[in-house]
Amino acid sequence: MDTELRYRLPKVRDVMSSPVIALTEKHTVYDALITFNKYKISTIPVVLGSNDYGLVGVVSEGECLKYLAHNLFYDEMTSDSVGVIMKRDVVCIERNMDIFELEELFQKHKIRHAPVIEAGRVVGSVSRSDILKHLEKFTKEVLKYRHDIIEPLELSMYKDFDMRTKDISENHHFGPLT
Repeated sequence: MDTELRYRLPKVRDVMSSPVIALTEKHTVYDALITFNKYKISTIPVVLGSNDYGLVGVVSEGECLKYLAHNLFYDEMTSDSVGVIMKRDVVCIERNMDIFELEELFQKHKIRHAPVIEAGRVVGSVSRSDILKHLEKFTKEVLKYRHDIIEPLELSMYKDFDMRTKDISENHHFGPLT
């Protein structure tokens, strides 16, 4: 890739979400559930404390769901810490990485989002959807993309049925549909 073009590529710092919603190991799995639903997020970093944003692990909605479903099914509800379900081996992202390096890392590790770390502290979060939001802008800007957007198709069996019914009615002189 042209080095000048690569220099202008959006960086993680340009696309990441910040501030970040985080939990500590003192939070329960139920706290994680409430946080997932309240903020409509799918991964939450777990940090050392409210004054120390050092990353301890990450808890995902999938891990939370699996834990809660199992415990509800077996009637074993507890107030376990998120430390019980969090993943401690976490892929971390640097702020200066460009978005294509980031996507390569996502592919390599089969992940969709990751915490952004600077000086050992969580400073943001980045996901594939963050990348996609900025790729449209980057594509228009760098490649001078000028094209009429083709609207997506609306697929509906009823819409097609209405058109065929109108065609049959007009061709067989049943009169117009109202």
